[in-house]
Amino acid sequence: MKPPRVPLDYKHTKQIDSSYQFPNEPNSRNAQKIRVTRDPQGNVLETIIKENKGHLNIYSPRTAFDWRVSINNERKGDPPQGKQLTEVELPPGVELRSERRKDRMTYLHQHIQIDLTQVVNVLSYFYHVLTTACGKGEIA
Repeated sequence: MKPPRVPLDYKHTKQIDSSYQFPNEPNSRNAQKIRVTRDPQGNVLETIIKENKGHLNIYSPRTAFDWRVSINNERKGDPPQGKQLTEVELPPGVELRSERRKDRMTYLHQHIQIDLTQVVNVLSYFYHVLTTACGKGEIA
């Protein structure tokens, strides 16, 4: 008798990310950023403080794609307390840098999470992102 199959979890989400940054950071690529994620109705889902640690750009001239591996440190920000779900407090001086809409399909098998995301920015330019994460126990 075959052992039972390990389940594959699936989740489809649509979200809007607004990214903020302090205006006088010397290197905008490595600057600390604040990302506020909302659902399509405008309710704040999470706030993330993101610090970029570095990139590895891989150029592949004989193929249709180049690659970039990014290393980031992300930590959860404080959720809005005692406010409407559409409000979030940001530190003084931060400025909105970008906004994007995400249509994401997330798959989780044992401790591996794979996200397939179509992103549309404010200029209606869209691109696709493949993200993998190890050590996850549940779909975030």
